[in-house]
Amino acid sequence: MTKVQKVGNGLALRIPTCIAKELGIVHGSEVELRVCEGNLIMKLTLEILLSQTKGKTNPHLVYNFGGPTGKEII
Repeated sequence: MTKVQKVGNGLALRIPTCIAKELGIVHGSEVELRVCEGNLIMKLTLEILLSQTKGKTNPHLVYNFGGPTGKEII
């Protein structure tokens, strides 16, 4: 649980440190907010998602399907 706080003319939600660390959110991170069916949805930017992959290889980069086996056009 967290509380909504007034900041200037707007409102702010405090994100607990453990959740921020898990999501890779730091001070200044940009997120997208929207309302969907009465729920507040927070969407991370591509920059945040990519920062979580540091040091990890992408297993989806190279595929080897072997050579042609029929009348494929190469």
